[in-house]
Amino acid sequence: MIDNTRGRRPDVAVIDRPATRREDRQPGIRSVPRMIVEIASGNWSTDLVEKQEEYEALQVPEFWIVDYRGQIPAKYCQRGKGKKVIVLTLVDGVYRKAEYVEGEAVPCLTFPELELTVEQILAAEE
Repeated sequence: MIDNTRGRRPDVAVIDRPATRREDRQPGIRSVPRMIVEIASGNWSTDLVEKQEEYEALQVPEFWIVDYRGQIPAKYCQRGKGKKVIVLTLVDGVYRKAEYVEGEAVPCLTFPELELTVEQILAAEE
């Protein structure tokens, strides 16, 4: 169960614009994001376990983990260790995982017309 007294601050969250007036809005995100992007850091296990479980429970349709340093150990990756983009998409309420490596395009459920390669996503860090 998710603790409603705390929240996450994802690196990127795509949300629907609230229909209320600016003055009426409370600070923070009050709806389920359409998409979340996390940049894998030194504690990458939080992205792969805790955040994945929490975002799945919230039913966030699309969750990306950008491993720009290739630091996630091979045993946790379907395609071995190395720079990659991990994409989790909800299918029947459960995340389905896909990994994309250099030389591949990363499909985006939230923005289907978006055509980014792993290299383009990784270059954004620079």
